[in-house]
Amino acid sequence: MIDRQRAESFNRIAALYDTARPGYPDELYVELQRLTGVGEKSVVIEIGAGSGIATEQMYHHWHSTIYALEPGAALLAVAEKRLGHIAAIHLIHSSFEEYNAPARCDLITAASSFHWVEPEVRFSRVGELLREGGFVAAWWSIYSRNDEPVFDDIREIYARYHPRPQLQDEFRGIQRQKIAERRSEFEEAPGFSFHAHREFHFTRSFTAEAYVGLLRTFSDNACHPEERIAPFYDRVGACIHDNRDLLEVPIMVNLEVARKNLTS
Repeated sequence: MIDRQRAESFNRIAALYDTARPGYPDELYVELQRLTGVGEKSVVIEIGAGSGIATEQMYHHWHSTIYALEPGAALLAVAEKRLGHIAAIHLIHSSFEEYNAPARCDLITAASSFHWVEPEVRFSRVGELLREGGFVAAWWSIYSRNDEPVFDDIREIYARYHPRPQLQDEFRGIQRQKIAERRSEFEEAPGFSFHAHREFHFTRSFTAEAYVGLLRTFSDNACHPEERIAPFYDRVGACIHDNRDLLEVPIMVNLEVARKNLTS
């Protein structure tokens, strides 16, 4: 079941989400174009466009016609400011489950949003909206750690101050499990053939303010009352500030792609 409180938390912090969430690496969009053939003549439906961060990147790389779906009114308003001048991008106030497309599309994308679609209809809805031989592609950012002592300090802060202290558990093992589960879902999707799994690794630098801003956009955190989680943010910020106000965070984006089967 989808936790709707968590799913809707992004809309409540729309402006922060837009400024704090980083985009995705250019290599992802280049590889997706190679894998799917998406281009300026393609029609793309985007699930959960948010404030339009990935939408803008997709258009920059592919110049496709994009129907960007977003159920959150506040997020959609931010996306309109970012993308309203681009005629090929159609911003639509709708969930993926409720969207009625005028025609079938070539590619359906989901940037850190596919897991918010109701599980029992994820691939059936994709199948309804996608042409035969079309593709569905979903990707997620996974924020990890390196062996610097500052990450051990942050882990201790999670254990002591976070409302859900179990989040301090071993990052890497949990992350690999998530990736395996996502890949398995695409491999086993009825009516689809698994097409590709890709991983993109890079490092991003954060100041204390930027990293705490990022943490505030995670649904696990955004659902907690400010007075309950503020000490956690304060300690993390102070920890990074004491570390030259710099945190080098390893990030991995995992991409899963499946293709709708042709009917005989």
